[in-house]
Amino acid sequence: MSGPPAIRKSTERFNIEFVGIDSWLILQIGAYLLSFYLMIKYYNKINNNKKDIFDFLIFFNFLSLLISCFLSNNFVISLAYTFLYFIGMYLYYYFKGIYYDLNEKNILEIYILIRNVFFSLLILVLFFNFFTEDYVSTETRIHGGRIANLLIICPIIFLISLYLTTTTKNNVLNKLCLITSLIIIFFAYSRSTWWSTIFLTVLLYFKILFIDYKKKEKQKLKFYTIVIILILILILFLNFSEILFILSRGQEDPFSTSGRNIIAAWVIEYMNDRLFGLGLGTGFKRIFPTLIGNFDNLGGLEVEKIGTAHNAYLEILMSGGWFSFFCFIFLSVLPIMFFVRNFKKIIRSNFYLLFLIFIFLIMNNMVNASSTIPSYLTFSIFWVTLSAINLLIYQQNKILS
Repeated sequence: MSGPPAIRKSTERFNIEFVGIDSWLILQIGAYLLSFYLMIKYYNKINNNKKDIFDFLIFFNFLSLLISCFLSNNFVISLAYTFLYFIGMYLYYYFKGIYYDLNEKNILEIYILIRNVFFSLLILVLFFNFFTEDYVSTETRIHGGRIANLLIICPIIFLISLYLTTTTKNNVLNKLCLITSLIIIFFAYSRSTWWSTIFLTVLLYFKILFIDYKKKEKQKLKFYTIVIILILILILFLNFSEILFILSRGQEDPFSTSGRNIIAAWVIEYMNDRLFGLGLGTGFKRIFPTLIGNFDNLGGLEVEKIGTAHNAYLEILMSGGWFSFFCFIFLSVLPIMFFVRNFKKIIRSNFYLLFLIFIFLIMNNMVNASSTIPSYLTFSIFWVTLSAINLLIYQQNKILS
């Protein structure tokens, strides 16, 4: 590929991307602002952790986004998005204040709380799927719409439920969450979700087999494993050709990036001589959808329908520039480095699942930009997970010793 076509100057003045505002989005933003007010009112001041590298990365990431906001061609919209982004950062510190005493026992309670909240959202999505048309699904897949991204919450529900099967927290609700999330993961028809879930399940099984659980618990796990494998084999046997067609989006190459390589090349070229970005909410989706016909020689893209860079790191690059880009990368890489260095200790603790969830979010960041968009649930999930991991790193001598 010879590189993306240059941007036509005239397109920068137009925005053909229209963002629909529906009642659910308004409700989400309202709840988001209410939670910010409650966090300020009931902030736990017990947390007196010293500043660390995460704090500096978060600060420079936001500073670059703020500067880019003032340079944006639509200051009001960018400022609104930047303020919502700030709430996500505040959530990071608020969570650290609440769970300052994070330990092996209460991390399980946090897992259960997350599972229950996500499962409630899943039930809500299924309700809308039965009684509405095209709001949470398309002809080929159920995705969750603005309510909740099922490609994110279902794998997390599944991993938590699978982990809890080996604990005393394994009850009827946990079994229901396990089975339901697995079924929805399949009918989501997403290559990245399928492969990341399989990969992380293997890593989770490695812990379960590594740790010396009681014989009775291992027998339960073997039973669930056999049931899951049989269900998957049956589904694949009945729908293999259709599944392969949907996963490849009808393309000859089942491993196609669906144009993400073209988008990535365009973003890098466009930002090559820019230090700061175009502002949150006024960057990629204000320009790329106008480039109709520019990529026909590369196979063609329906650019008018593409509103994000489909990559969290490229999205943050367009929004905040290179400072935000590298800070966001380091916020992702440092926890993984800690996980690798302390693997033998972490695998013996309940925090192992926390890192698997974070790895899943990082994998999703490579194909999805939702963790950088404040109006998406994935955005909050990323900051809360990062906060818990930062607490673990800070307290590693106390927790993992």
